[in-house]
Amino acid sequence: MSPNTSDNSEEMFLYDCIIFNVPPTIKILYFWLLSRAEPGEIQEFDKEDFDDYCIRMGRSKGYSVQWFTTCLKKLEETPLLIILRRYRGYGYKVKVYPPKKLSDLSKLMKTNI
Repeated sequence: MSPNTSDNSEEMFLYDCIIFNVPPTIKILYFWLLSRAEPGEIQEFDKEDFDDYCIRMGRSKGYSVQWFTTCLKKLEETPLLIILRRYRGYGYKVKVYPPKKLSDLSKLMKTNI
């Protein structure tokens, strides 16, 4: 087995552990963010954008501010999301990473600190 294959399987295992051991709202938020921009690109959004998406997908109303903030903080604890800036209100500037970018994340986190 080549080293690249084992690295890829380790990254996929890490990704599975992270994304499948979180509440459904965090999964929805993560995949919504991934669908909005290229992986690793900076994007800005606010809570209302996410609530609008959830309502279009069939939810009867948006999430509470407290739950949205909790979910975003939990996602930030994983190597899949970096919050670059919080704006007044509920706006954010973030970078979201898919599993194939996890190997580069330690370098990125060191430069953003």
